[in-house]
Amino acid sequence: MSHATVYNWIKRYVEIVNRYVKNIRIRSDRWHADETIVKVTGDHIVLWSLLVSETRFLIAMHVSRSKGERDAKELLKKGVECTESKPTEIVTDGLALYNKATKEEFNGEKLVHIQSSLRERMLRKYKNFKYD
Repeated sequence: MSHATVYNWIKRYVEIVNRYVKNIRIRSDRWHADETIVKVTGDHIVLWSLLVSETRFLIAMHVSRSKGERDAKELLKKGVECTESKPTEIVTDGLALYNKATKEEFNGEKLVHIQSSLRERMLRKYKNFKYD
């Protein structure tokens, strides 16, 4: 099998998935927001992600060179545009700028901001791990 055959199959698969995904309407009361810094050709880039809690479906993504409140607000704004709704809960890693961003983006509407600590995240990740 040649690389061209694999590439053509991938292109066809992506077209099918895109048609399916465009028709999905996401409704979720709980979102997870997180950011990751990656190094691209020597520069640090921040990838912001917003996910549906139940399905881990990617609602929105934002790419920036900075890690600021404006970027967090942009991510939340994209999430609202995509879902055409607002969540009642947002789960984050405790980064303080999410507090400011959620207050400004949701205009003080009632919203539960859950800050997941590293210890809690590790316990969930390794919940079946037995300690001696």
